[in-house]
Amino acid sequence: MFTHAEAGMMTKLGIGRVGFEIHISGNEEEMLGAVIQHVRRLDPDILAGYEVHNLSWGYLVDRYQTIVGLDMSKLLSRVRPQKAPILTKSAMEARDSFNSQHNSGLKFIGRHLFNVWRLIRGEVALTNYSFCNVVFHVLQQR
Repeated sequence: MFTHAEAGMMTKLGIGRVGFEIHISGNEEEMLGAVIQHVRRLDPDILAGYEVHNLSWGYLVDRYQTIVGLDMSKLLSRVRPQKAPILTKSAMEARDSFNSQHNSGLKFIGRHLFNVWRLIRGEVALTNYSFCNVVFHVLQQR
């Protein structure tokens, strides 16, 4: 888990949870940079997220674009460009409007991106596909 000091997550989570590491950064920009470095270090073939366009990876890519002004999806790809990709606001809007109508919109070249929400929607019949409801019905845990 990644968080930054200003978010106050340590008091919400409680320090010392077993089973995962918590990485604390000084601010949001450092935290997003740490996520990029972590993915590069692990070099996974598959990245997964729940509703990847608006939440999870899509949210991180949008925040990185807003804060740093670079396209995080290119930085997380296995084939990295020679220089950091800079996207204008109009280019991001054009890309988002097409991709939101046709697919998840995120591409990490050299990696597979699994949208867990879409996978679950095709496998389990539920009336509500919120994250909490899916966890309850699939894992039988709250």
